[in-house]
Amino acid sequence: MADAAMAGINNSQTPRPPLQDSSKDSKMAAQKLYPRATIKKIVKAHSQRNLSKNVDVLIFLDYTLFLQTLMKEATINAKQAGERGISAKSVKKVTELSLAKFKG
Repeated sequence: MADAAMAGINNSQTPRPPLQDSSKDSKMAAQKLYPRATIKKIVKAHSQRNLSKNVDVLIFLDYTLFLQTLMKEATINAKQAGERGISAKSVKKVTELSLAKFKG
């Protein structure tokens, strides 16, 4: 113990095990959120227009923003109606309002 005190080792400074190699995590493929090629084919078939390179990303982001808005409005509607949770009824009530906000 005296040797440890002289060497400047404190009991609170215990050696820690080495960090694990994270190279295994970096080799794993990222999960895809949506099929890019399929979205592009569907939109191109319906619009009869050429699409820019990253239009599918913008479509996906707009879709997620719409769903987020829809759920917020449904939550507010459900709370005002005194419901315990969000129901299909509360979502249907706010669907037209949310769609109107995203109309282009």
